[in-house]
Amino acid sequence: MNDKIKSLIKSNYKNFPSWDYAFQNFVEVTYLDKKVDDNKHSEIIESAQNMFTDLARIFIQAGKYRENWLDLYFIPHPLGLNTIIKAKKIDCDFQFGVNEKGFYLETYISNPENIKYMSDDFWYNILKLTELGKFEYYDNFSLENVEAKETEKKLYGKKSHLFRFLRDYFILELYEEDLLNIGSFSISWLPNTNWDELINAGSQAFKIFYRINYSLWRASYLAKRK
Repeated sequence: MNDKIKSLIKSNYKNFPSWDYAFQNFVEVTYLDKKVDDNKHSEIIESAQNMFTDLARIFIQAGKYRENWLDLYFIPHPLGLNTIIKAKKIDCDFQFGVNEKGFYLETYISNPENIKYMSDDFWYNILKLTELGKFEYYDNFSLENVEAKETEKKLYGKKSHLFRFLRDYFILELYEEDLLNIGSFSISWLPNTNWDELINAGSQAFKIFYRINYSLWRASYLAKRK
């Protein structure tokens, strides 16, 4: 935990009780089927949105980003709440929210055609995510090529999310020639995670997600300048 994150945690201690209250109410009406009238339900959702806004802004404040962040917006769904954090310069979205399993931070992998140009730091950052929470890779494609399907079957493995990501990248690059929908990276935390722990891990994970997509974006940016 660096000094900036420590300072942000300290300055937000006063918000922890209100976040506890907002989150508990949200859990009760969303997952425990607590019955409230429409006005009360709207009030609970708004309080939860304010809590996620506070946390998302802390994630941004914790890093030194030369970025134009657009206004946050929310996508409610039956199983939780999704906060969209959009970076205008690199044209990339980050999702921070909650579902029935707990808190999560997710980003789709942008500019995946540049993966082959990445340095060891890129892969090191991905591995570092495993130290900050439950790291997962989700694919977002279906294979059409027969050879691609056979290769996927031959290289089947589910223990390592990094291995699956690399396998999918090579299969799509070699057989499908379509990397745009390769998938997303996600990191999650249990719903009872303390706020200081969530701020610390979430801020670091958010920075890594940004670095990953920034590196991929920058490769295209530099190529266009040549």
